[in-house]
This record gives sequence, structure tokens and C-alpha cells, in this order.
Amino acid sequence: MLELSELRLETPDGDRTAMVITPTKHLVWGLDRVSRPAPPEPSDLDRTIVAEARALSGTELTIMRGRDDAGNGSFRIEAGVSEPQARDIARSVLRDSMPLYRELIRVGLRLHLHCEWEPIAAAAFRDAGGELAARLAGKRDPASQLDSWILGNLLFFFSLSFRRTVSGMLPNKLGRMDKRSARIREMALAIPSVFD
Repeated sequence: MLELSELRLETPDGDRTAMVITPTKHLVWGLDRVSRPAPPEPSDLDRTIVAEARALSGTELTIMRGRDDAGNGSFRIEAGVSEPQARDIARSVLRDSMPLYRELIRVGLRLHLHCEWEPIAAAAFRDAGGELAARLAGKRDPASQLDSWILGNLLFFFSLSFRRTVSGMLPNKLGRMDKRSARIREMALAIPSVFD
């Protein structure tokens, strides 16, 4: 379902290491996601990603590709939905994914880029992330505050190619990551993990 690999990146501030997540099968999110309650436990895919992140030493960020080079795998929203429906689907996927992103922050992966996503999916996830971040910002519990921060500052969705994301977008995001990473990790470590 997934190929997990390590990528060393040369940047003006020194070498960085990313965990690259590439789908090897097609995973399509449909409208049925919207009415489904949040799962009580992490999925097998999420557990696989976390196990790999824990095994990689010094990895600082994730790059989740929306498709593989051969066309055999992808993450996408089902065809034929409207833009508002796509946002609803994206909102439910993000809601269910927040424990994963929290755990990756706990492990030390401080930035999460998504590239090569279909334009409708990239836009839906950006918009849904902004809506969720705003909704959670007013809550006082630590998990909501951390999730709002992650959604608003550490998750990015692009339809750009993998190469353009790594060479063009990534260097701009790394400075933001470095300035705040220690505090965000402290926040994540203060919240009980569902992966233990």
C-alpha cells in the first residue's frame, strides 16, 4: 500500500532528511467518509508510518506524494464530487489523521508536505485544514491547540511535482519549521499517545 523511503536534501542551512511516503495502490476517499465517526484506534497504515518514522534517526520532515511515478498508486478524492463535497471529505480525513500528525511531531518530524495531489484534492485539503484550524483555535484543551497549530502551520498541500516541491517550496518552509519546532514538540509530548 505504501513505499517508505529516506531522502537527503541539500539546503543552504545544511543537509536535511525527509521520510518520503509514496502510495503503491490507489486509495480513494469518498463521501462515505463524511458520516463515518472518527476511528477509536490508529489504522494499520498510520501504524506503519509511525513505526518507520521511529526507526529513522534524524529525520525531520515527511513528504507524502499524491501518486507514484508508475501510476500504480495514488491518494485521491473520488471523481465527480463537488468542491464543497471534496472539502467535507478532506475535513473528515484530516480529523482522522490528527493523531498521526501529532505522533510524527512527537517523534521529531516537524513539517509535513504533500505534493503531486490532484488540484481538487490539494485545494480541498488546504481549505478544510484552514477551517479546522480556525475551529480548534478557540478551544483550550492541549490537543485542540496543538492540532490547530499543526493544521495552520505545519501541513502543506500542493499539486506541484515532487521535484518542484523539494527544490522550490521546501527551502521556504524549513525556516518556519526551525523557529518553532522545540515548543511544538513539547506540546506534542505533553499529550498522551494513541500509538503506545
